[in-house]
Amino acid sequence: MKKTYNELLADLHAKDPQLTDLTMVNRTRVEIAKQVYQLRIDKQLTQKELAKISGVSQAAIVHIERAEVSASFETIGKLTRAMSGHITVKI
Repeated sequence: MKKTYNELLADLHAKDPQLTDLTMVNRTRVEIAKQVYQLRIDKQLTQKELAKISGVSQAAIVHIERAEVSASFETIGKLTRAMSGHITVKI
């Protein structure tokens, strides 16, 4: 009998608990990326404009929105304050 994707993933997580932590970090990074991007679009800001008003470099914003990096709470705070918004992440 073939296993489903979720069954295979559960087997991998059982064999390597660190994988569970990495999966959670990646999901959180993607969720933050989506929310930062959506907030910026809702505010009709370019990445360049957001960089200017937040003090976060445009390059950093690119990496955050692509979920390539885990942004610090300080950076997320700067971005959300500059856009008068908020981000909600459940772990």
